[in-house]
Amino acid sequence: MVTGLAPMLRRLIGENLDFATVPAPDLGAVKADPSQLEQVIVNLAVNARDAMPQGGTLTIETGNVELDEAHTRRHPGASAGRFVMLAIRDTGHGMDAAVKGGSSSRSSPRRSRARGPGWAWRPSSGS
Repeated sequence: MVTGLAPMLRRLIGENLDFATVPAPDLGAVKADPSQLEQVIVNLAVNARDAMPQGGTLTIETGNVELDEAHTRRHPGASAGRFVMLAIRDTGHGMDAAVKGGSSSRSSPRRSRARGPGWAWRPSSGS
């Protein structure tokens, strides 16, 4: 999916940003709505673009990961097991204090930095 979106994302984010995809060659299958997943990726790419008006790098990576019990202790709510990972990183400026504080002012920026651990889904076992 990420490889298929890459040409459109390249046009969307503009020429002043470096763009890289790091697709896993043996990526596991997941059950997810492709349209919703594409929309999430596009929205995060636009947020990243807006966070880097002077240029920067947007990287989208997929991979198979295994989370162990030590990881779940450090990240409450996480489950141990095998997952498919989607990570979206940028070198943007991040969120300002108003956005971090949840300001309700319509004039305050709403776009945030697309960073962090990404998402992970359990691999699908068919169907």
